[in-house]
Formats: sequence, C-alpha cells, structure tokens
Amino acid sequence: MTPFDAADAIQARLTGRRITPDERARFGELFREIDNSGWIGDMMARCKLAGTTFVLDKQVDLSGLGTEMIWMTLDQMVDEANATYPGIVALKLGFLPVGNCAIGSGDPYFLNVKDGPDPPVVRIRHDAVLDENALDEESIELVSHSLSAFLQEAQIE
Repeated sequence: MTPFDAADAIQARLTGRRITPDERARFGELFREIDNSGWIGDMMARCKLAGTTFVLDKQVDLSGLGTEMIWMTLDQMVDEANATYPGIVALKLGFLPVGNCAIGSGDPYFLNVKDGPDPPVVRIRHDAVLDENALDEESIELVSHSLSAFLQEAQIE
C-alpha cells in the first residue's frame, strides 16, 4: 500500500483541510531542495491532512511512548523547517516536518524522505541538535516504519 492509498482509505475520517493550489505551488518552491518530497505536497492537496490529529497507542508507536500528532499546515511546516530547531538541521538532512506534538512536549514529527517513497515517521526531540549540521541519531525516535502504516494504524481525533 502506498501513502496515497492509505490516505485515500481514511479520507472520510480526516478532520483537517487540504492545502490550496497556491499552497501546493509554494510547497514545491520551498521544499525543492528535498529530493522526493513533492508527492507529500500532492497528498496534502488531495487529502484533508493539515490540522488532523493522529493518535498511536504506546503498543503501536515503535518508540513505545505513544503519539498524538497534529499534521502541520504548510505555514507550520515552513516555520519548523526554517525558523526553529530541530527543524532547521533536520531539513538539511532530508527530514521533512509534518507534525506537531499535541501532548505538550513540543517535539516535532518528520518524514525521513530520503528513505524512499513510503518513508518512516520519526519524532526528533529538541535536544537532538548537536550543531547546525548534525543531529544525535539516538535522539531520533522511530514512530512508524512507513507513512502508510502510520496512516493505517493511527486513530483520528
């Protein structure tokens, strides 16, 4: 199953919004340096992801912590990638920001887009930043092996 298939399967339950055609074009301009990321903009334009809250129980979240993630709007993605840490460093390493923590930790969620067409979903803690070009790999928490699995397994609030 592809991420598009997984998103389409839950489309009726998504509580967020689609990005507009103008936002989709902006996505392409802003994240063009990230190889293989354009499809995420396409998926956000097709499915009501932005603003939807996804929940994984501790038993399903591969980090064992449990997840409550609000899918970011395009403006939030841009802000995380360009104005805050760990997003600034993570973007340089091929991690695209997609989610905010709804529990209160503030730790953002990313897609590791350099890992192929169905990338892992990870949480990168703020203390993972070693310097302006490096993250502590041990502070990158694997939430799901793939976006499609994440979308299939998550409860939607």
